[in-house]
Amino acid sequence: MIEQLRLRSEEFATLWDLHEVGLKQQSRKTIVHAELGEIELDCQELQTENLAQSLLVFTATPGTEGYERRALLAVIGRSLA
Repeated sequence: MIEQLRLRSEEFATLWDLHEVGLKQQSRKTIVHAELGEIELDCQELQTENLAQSLLVFTATPGTEGYERRALLAVIGRSLA
């Protein structure tokens, strides 16, 4: 399969030969808020190439309790920090 792709696409062959692999760091986190209590969120970690900096992105699936509690934060004006 890979050889077929390499033959059909010069761009694919070039990218494949580079062997650049990105790691996706994703997990579940529980944030404890003073007024709302525990909020379970999905956390994705994005890192710079040299790993010197990270950005944590917190999301929640619509319809979940975590989603509803996170939406409440906008109403009560409190951050997760």
